[in-house]
Amino acid sequence: MLSVRQFTQSLLVAAVLLSPSGVAAQAPSEDTYDSPMCQDIRTKISLRCNDELETFNEYLCDMLSNMLPECLNKPDVATPAPANTPTATKPPTAAKVAEGQAIKCDANKAAVFRYTNGQRRWYPSRNIASSWDANWSKFKVINCDGIPQGANMPFNLPEGQAIKCHAEEAAVFRYTNGQRRWYPNSTIASSWDANWSHFKVIYCDGIPQGADMPFNLPEGQATKVAEGQAIKCDANKAAVFRYTNGQRRLYPNRNIASSWDAKWSHFKVINCESIPQGADMQFNLPEGQAIKCHAEEAAVFRYTNGKRRWYPNRIIASSWDTNWSHFKVIYCDGIPRGADMALRG
Repeated sequence: MLSVRQFTQSLLVAAVLLSPSGVAAQAPSEDTYDSPMCQDIRTKISLRCNDELETFNEYLCDMLSNMLPECLNKPDVATPAPANTPTATKPPTAAKVAEGQAIKCDANKAAVFRYTNGQRRWYPSRNIASSWDANWSKFKVINCDGIPQGANMPFNLPEGQAIKCHAEEAAVFRYTNGQRRWYPNSTIASSWDANWSHFKVIYCDGIPQGADMPFNLPEGQATKVAEGQAIKCDANKAAVFRYTNGQRRLYPNRNIASSWDAKWSHFKVINCESIPQGADMQFNLPEGQAIKCHAEEAAVFRYTNGKRRWYPNRIIASSWDTNWSHFKVIYCDGIPRGADMALRG
């Protein structure tokens, strides 16, 4: 075994050779660590400095170890730094979206959908969205790939709901089958909905307007009476009415009845208890129609504003109606007579 002096001398020689002016001037490398000189130094230090039975100077071992780090400390093998590539955060998928959740497929687009029954259905307007979800504006942006788009969302209104499109307007509609249908009067409205006056004011764009609502006849009659049908409330009485706009309106005479309905005599007898009676029917004549009350008489009248007004002569008649001679002969009872017609200026 080397003496302390020989050991120290060999290590000092190595330290000089590996000093900044020697081979260690460069950064430590695996080549330096694995060189024969460094292998020999490690063996000697291991024998003299790590042997618990030896009484070698611990200070000297520490000093030499600090002087020869290139031989005693194996350099770390450099590994490539992990690529600092940002990982795109994918939006959540439908698996994380609750039924009825408001969603967007693209944060930069305005379209908001309702996720329902595995589909995304577009809210066409704020009002429609609000009718379904008061928190619709708190949408989630998700990846919509694989989520089929269904039909647009309609208003979330109960069937039969009374609605107004503008609070300041009188018109009240019935929401039914996806349409809004006007109640022409309170009688018709009440026949369908006792609470029709508790309407909701909504934004009606996107709700098509259907036919006006007729009177809601009692069960069993609704399919039997059409608009304009001639009816009797009592088979034993002469009175014949016209069923129109949910009311029964009396035909005062045959001529008036015939002016509205050539088949008025084919009336139906129904239960009229729930059908309110309206004003009597007037002649169904176009405004300005030339008429005669008796075929054998010369007098020709102009039917205007519900009255009959006499044409005093041909010149006055022609100034108003070039076809005045194509008059209709009607039964004039019930048509009040107004002032004679004057020459049209």
